[in-house]
Amino acid sequence: MTTKMKSFLTLFVCLFAALLANAQAPGGVSSGLSIWLKADAGTSSSVNGAFLSDWNDQSGNGVNANQPDGTNVARPRFATDIMNGNPGIEFNGGGKFFNINWSSLGSTYTIITVVKRTDATNLRYIVGVNSSSPRGMHIGYATNTTIRMSEGAATNNADAVVTGFAGTNEVPAIVMGEQATASSRTITEIKNGSTVSGTNTNTASGPGLVNGYIGRGFSTSGLAGYICEIICYNRSLTATEKASIYTYLSVKYGLTISIADHDYYDDATYTHDIFGIGRNSSTQGLNQSISSSENPDDMVRFSSPSSLENGDYLISGNDNGALTWASYGGSNCAISHTLNRKWRAQETGETGALTIRFDLTSLTVNPEDVILLLDNDNDGFDDENPIEGTYSAPFMTFTNVNLSNNAVYTLGQGVATWYSRGSGNMTDAIWAKTPTGTSQALSSFCSRVSLNIQAGHSVTNNATVVARNFTVASTATFTQGNTNITLHGTYLCNGTHTVGTGNVNFNGTVSQTIGGTSIPEFHNVNCNNSAGVSISGTGLRVKGVLQVNSGVFSTNGKLTLSSYSTTTGSIGPLTSGDVLGNVTIERYFNGTQGWVNICSPVQNRTVSDWNDDIVTTGFPGSDFPSYAFNNVQYYNEPTSGNRNQGFVGVSSTAETLNAGRGYFIYMNAGILQLDVDGPIYKNAQNLPVTYTNTGNAVADGWCLVANPYPSAINWDASGWTKTNMANAVYIWDDAIDQYASYVGGVGTNGGSGIIPSTQSFFVQATSSSPVLSTAETVKTSSQGTFKEFKTQGVLSIALSLAGKKDETVIVFEPGTISQFEANRDAYKIKSTNEQAPYFASVSTDGLDLSINNLEITSEEFIIPLKIESLNGGKAQLNWKGLSLASDEKLYFEDMLTGKVVDMTASASTTADIAANDPSSRFRLRYKKVNATNEAQQAASFVTGTLTNRGVQLTFHGESEHRYTITGYTLLGQLLIEPFTGVYSNQIVEFGDARYARQALIEVINMDTGERNTIKLVN
Repeated sequence: MTTKMKSFLTLFVCLFAALLANAQAPGGVSSGLSIWLKADAGTSSSVNGAFLSDWNDQSGNGVNANQPDGTNVARPRFATDIMNGNPGIEFNGGGKFFNINWSSLGSTYTIITVVKRTDATNLRYIVGVNSSSPRGMHIGYATNTTIRMSEGAATNNADAVVTGFAGTNEVPAIVMGEQATASSRTITEIKNGSTVSGTNTNTASGPGLVNGYIGRGFSTSGLAGYICEIICYNRSLTATEKASIYTYLSVKYGLTISIADHDYYDDATYTHDIFGIGRNSSTQGLNQSISSSENPDDMVRFSSPSSLENGDYLISGNDNGALTWASYGGSNCAISHTLNRKWRAQETGETGALTIRFDLTSLTVNPEDVILLLDNDNDGFDDENPIEGTYSAPFMTFTNVNLSNNAVYTLGQGVATWYSRGSGNMTDAIWAKTPTGTSQALSSFCSRVSLNIQAGHSVTNNATVVARNFTVASTATFTQGNTNITLHGTYLCNGTHTVGTGNVNFNGTVSQTIGGTSIPEFHNVNCNNSAGVSISGTGLRVKGVLQVNSGVFSTNGKLTLSSYSTTTGSIGPLTSGDVLGNVTIERYFNGTQGWVNICSPVQNRTVSDWNDDIVTTGFPGSDFPSYAFNNVQYYNEPTSGNRNQGFVGVSSTAETLNAGRGYFIYMNAGILQLDVDGPIYKNAQNLPVTYTNTGNAVADGWCLVANPYPSAINWDASGWTKTNMANAVYIWDDAIDQYASYVGGVGTNGGSGIIPSTQSFFVQATSSSPVLSTAETVKTSSQGTFKEFKTQGVLSIALSLAGKKDETVIVFEPGTISQFEANRDAYKIKSTNEQAPYFASVSTDGLDLSINNLEITSEEFIIPLKIESLNGGKAQLNWKGLSLASDEKLYFEDMLTGKVVDMTASASTTADIAANDPSSRFRLRYKKVNATNEAQQAASFVTGTLTNRGVQLTFHGESEHRYTITGYTLLGQLLIEPFTGVYSNQIVEFGDARYARQALIEVINMDTGERNTIKLVN
């Protein structure tokens, strides 16, 4: 909330003036603003180190600075991240400078600059006027310890003594020169909270302000350092106005100013290293969302506020306490020590949660022990939850921190152990410091706190738990539910651990173990420990994702990836960590009797690993070896014939399940649970693809391959190598007796780019030497979705016939062609069930497709559809996803019955299908509808009328041209198939009077491209 109020009248006047001017101004002070130069706007380049030719005025008055020297000798440089993340302009002591005309300032003016010196040399002037005799106006450092404003003779100097240059610890400063014609000139420096001024009442002027400099004084001597902002007024400013400008500069550049001059901070104790975030982009152009003090001894940075709107500020300062530790005298279980330096934050408006970063360079501490302590209600740290951070040398970062107005914060250290003394919620008063101690509630959870749920107790988690060691004793129960727990030490389970969807995070810095006599089941497990995590107890089950972000997760042969009807355990991408040891991988199936695509996600397994889970037939070692039907098969690509000719049965239960090979298994109906155990496939994997050219491009190159990983994979992810491979995947779905297909973001029959663990799938090689390989980055935690539609141009048509279904998809995609494209289209694979319908679109090169990408390149074209059924019946067709412009139409046409359906006006239709229907019976017709303009028609190259014999066209050309003529009903039904003829100035008759009573005749001049549509209505 607001911490300090200035004069309401003055503020109102300033804001009102700013609104009238309809422009931004520093601190909102717009009256008399003559020149405003800032390095984050108006420079001729914003590239670090670039030479600058121009620095343009942001006041709206057009007083720009420039340096025409094309050799770059005199041009200053642009420099990024000079003050609080903001850029500056670099000057080198006078050799590099800008020219500017200061004359708009008049005889009474104020010049405010933000500068940082880089040396201690004399005559380091910031701005000036080019005149040595008499000396022109000059503002800056006359000596290492003297700040000066003067013009003319030496008796006119306004000087002040300042601290000298501090080398690498130099602190930026606000340097201001004020010229009051009738009274005085004053020089002021504001640096590290100290304000120093000097005044001279001799205001005699020198040569004027025309030939101005930036980066120089009255001669060639000038600033060595950076200028970030110059603000000029053609008048004197009030104290209130100056404070508003100082506040703006303090927030923007991380400059400590006096609290008497700060509009949003007034704490008299915490006055050191003042900085903060704030926004007033509407009237000041200020939007500082990341900030730290420019003072070298400060260690705090604010960033990423969740709610920084106009008028919101969060300003902070510290008490200058020593950077040493003191024992903590409070009762908070997580705190053992506190830092002797503390900070206070004052908030105006609401900045929301933010990230706070501390530089630990100056502290003697183990980063693992560091926590953030908050006192948001000014009653100490006992009742506030310490916040865990993440360490990346030398910074400790805390995210999602809410600082209330007047909150005090600091760093702490902590360690403790707590034991349950009864059952209840985690936040109940059921904890004691000893196994038999007095019960109380835990005031916080942190990485230094160990939790022990003792025998017979049942604890339900209702908080986000952070702990070191976590123990569930024999006969004890911990119900984690949907909340997360983060552990920095050992997990020991001798009782029961029940989880919903909560994560278990291992975030320690020394090796962590998962032990105990019980086998807990976690949902998601995140290993964030570079020293590693290992299973030392009886075992662990994971039903979500095991993600190893850092270190090695050692299974010791005791990890099981669980599989249920709604979730299957997996191992995430191993890009920065690893999993060592055998893994048992389960796969849940619940379906009808039929074929299932399957594979092995672990190495060195044989068919016998499946034989103990399912009924097998037709090969040695199977349950029924004498059966003629082999129910475990793979696909042999070199086999000649169509795609269904390559299936081969396994030879025996001893046959090795080849790496990357896919299998078809005929399973009984009901719930089945397959499992395999072994070292997982990981890192790059080459899938076995081949190409045998038999002269049949549609039938050649089909390969049944496997998802090699214990995780779902994304066909569209980066990490795939697809050389001489089509881009579609095909998976048999026994539930609908159809192949699902997927390519380029579009699926049919439930096809998806997400391929589950233990899933095999068909792909097609397109030429010799094909390569299909994966990397860890193709993994995904997604379990797959029904369909992954593109958002534009996708038409899905679903067919229901005789209790069975099928689907085809048309994609209107710019840059595609109407012929088959291996990287965009998917073939239609016929179901092995003869009772299932067959539904496809047909490409212009005669191929049946399940997914057909094509571009709208003409105002009318045809897409043939093919529907086949063994017994026929009444078909129901439903479509969705069609999105056309208002002048575009798509029609579903039944060429047998003449039925035409406007698909832009309806979402379904029906058709009676016979077993012997012609394959060319159905089609889609796209048509661009052009409005008829009778006046244009009369003056066009062709006109038309109706006669008792049909349609009569009169061509008006003087020379012969080729014309294409097509006729439609007003509903878009085709009356006249397109035909081409050569005509000049003549009359042409055609058609049938019975159909010509209402007609649209489209005539295209094939030589000139002219087009005319004639509407004929009786």
